Amino acid sequence: MALQAPNMLGNLLNGSHSISFFINRTQGATFVNALGSTNITNPKVADDNSPIPRDRFSFRYNFFHDAQQVTGISSAPGVFDPQLLAFVGATATRNYNVNEYTFQFEKTFLDRLASIELRVPFATGLASKLNLSAANVTGIGQGVDLVGQPLPGIQAIQVVETPENTLGHEDTEWGNLSLILKGLLYRTNCFAVSAGLSIGFPTAQDTNVTVTDFLGDPAFNNLEIQRVRDFHIDNDTFSLSPFVAALWTPGPRFFSQGFLEVDLPLNSSKYTFTETAPIALNGLFSPMQLRAPVAPPPNRPPGFTLPGTLPPFSVSGRIAEQTLLQVDWGVGYWLARNTENRWITGIAPTLELHYTYTLDDAQIVNLPHDTSGVITPLPGAPPGTVVLSTPPSPTIGNLRNRVDILDMTVGTTFALGQRCTLAPGFSFPLRGGDDRTYDWEFQLQFNYFFGGAPRTPNF
Repeated sequence: MALQAPNMLGNLLNGSHSISFFINRTQGATFVNALGSTNITNPKVADDNSPIPRDRFSFRYNFFHDAQQVTGISSAPGVFDPQLLAFVGATATRNYNVNEYTFQFEKTFLDRLASIELRVPFATGLASKLNLSAANVTGIGQGVDLVGQPLPGIQAIQVVETPENTLGHEDTEWGNLSLILKGLLYRTNCFAVSAGLSIGFPTAQDTNVTVTDFLGDPAFNNLEIQRVRDFHIDNDTFSLSPFVAALWTPGPRFFSQGFLEVDLPLNSSKYTFTETAPIALNGLFSPMQLRAPVAPPPNRPPGFTLPGTLPPFSVSGRIAEQTLLQVDWGVGYWLARNTENRWITGIAPTLELHYTYTLDDAQIVNLPHDTSGVITPLPGAPPGTVVLSTPPSPTIGNLRNRVDILDMTVGTTFALGQRCTLAPGFSFPLRGGDDRTYDWEFQLQFNYFFGGAPRTPNF
């Protein structure tokens, strides 16, 4: 009874760092959580793979619906807040699909007891290099109050608002290369066990997110400071992923196979955060010396400044990826097998479960912040009386932290002739919240088996 089963489909979890920060448009403050991938990863050994070493060339397409998001400024006009006596902007979120393409080449050696495989991925999705800008500067003019009356001695930055530019854009980029070594440990007519090692190479793009926004006096809609923050995360991390795999075919039609893998980062990646203020009118961050009614904390007089660091400043360090445990298991059944057919020589529906668990906490870096503030009305106080507080620091890292992901994949493999297979499939997250990394996935895999005399492929 031969060990014949098609390759697993997989679910291909994508890895990313998150970058979070506040973005301002005059008084309105928007919290932005930009899920920018530091790299396009291909960490799952089980994706389009078999426990059995094979000679093959493969192409794999994966479509992930709403896999990445950027929250920025809405293009809707600001709404006047009677408590703040100011206009406040709304937020908008743009979802990004990911289209990933992977070329795979596997070659056996040691009389087909072992194989080496190279994976070369690239993808179209949220760009790793983003320039999120709230407005374009057109000049310097006279500062005015809310009814348009000049403010003596106060200058203001003239801008054309660009809320669309705060929502990111797509790009097509190379991913990280993978090299997989696999060898058979044990084999009978109906059972096989193999083990191996996947090596991940950091060949994808670095992450670079530049955020340009503007600060102004809380009492007016004037812009007085142009602030530029630059987040840069190098793609430096190599990875090792040892794995074991097994295949069981108790009869001519039923098959079951799975992989157990641990994804280990070997080193950390460098990050750099820089903040500058290319334009600072009326003194650097002097708008925080309030010209509006303020409710100060106890023992702090009006006209106070918030804690923080005055730009320009820059910090750098290193950030580590998380260690992942990945379990993939599937079952299938040959509905039809006829090697005499010219075109479709076999049909095998499959059902797979894919589990991913983080074995350690995410490293989340809190970056230094400047002396700007978040403005909120003071409950019960006269209109225009505000409380100025310090916003959260910018951060980088996996803000989901510990995840416990369970996805299900359903699909069908079609054997084409004597050497090819074509396998479409869909994946669905079975959990929500932070354990749901995309809405749904479509995938299509093509394998061409070569080597030896023409025969029914050993899939």
